[in-house]
Amino acid sequence: MAREIMKVHDATFATRNPTVTVKILSYNGKDIAFAPYGDYWRQVRKICILELLSLKRVQSFRSIREEETANLVESISSLSGDGKLINLSDKIFSTINDLSVRAVVGDKCKNQDIFLRELQKGFGLASGFNLVDLFPSSYLVSLISRAAREATRCHQELDRLLDDMIEEHSNRKAGADEVEDLLGVVNAFQGRAGLPGGRV
Repeated sequence: MAREIMKVHDATFATRNPTVTVKILSYNGKDIAFAPYGDYWRQVRKICILELLSLKRVQSFRSIREEETANLVESISSLSGDGKLINLSDKIFSTINDLSVRAVVGDKCKNQDIFLRELQKGFGLASGFNLVDLFPSSYLVSLISRAAREATRCHQELDRLLDDMIEEHSNRKAGADEVEDLLGVVNAFQGRAGLPGGRV
């Protein structure tokens, strides 16, 4: 199925019309998921396939996966020994988020909980029903719809948190000799490939 999506129907998925909330949350289609088909889309896809999702890159995060899995097992073990009920879904969700953030920025972030909460809000807004998408040219509908306002607020908060993460990452990585995280890979590739600056 992944091959079907990435090879056979790649251009079809890349040319879909984004919703109003998706446009707001994705910098008007400048991210990997919603970039319109074209040169920029091909460059971003190349980064994703050759740099971010290569076998070597995925294997480089093995120690992070093992450590986070051990933390999960230890947490479940300590809670089960006390006879307490365990919400396994929350524990697994937290582990996946910790693992993802560590792979992207190299370590847990100080505002990680706030970031993940805003990210969940953004996913909810992007996947939810929005009246403006049915009547995009209606000024009245855009005034009474709160989804676009909420998406703008969520986008601004995520933007602020991402800027903080990038700055924290830059300060931490100055002179550090560790496994290269995904943010470092994208920053290096952005410089080499001549992609526009600003948003990674």
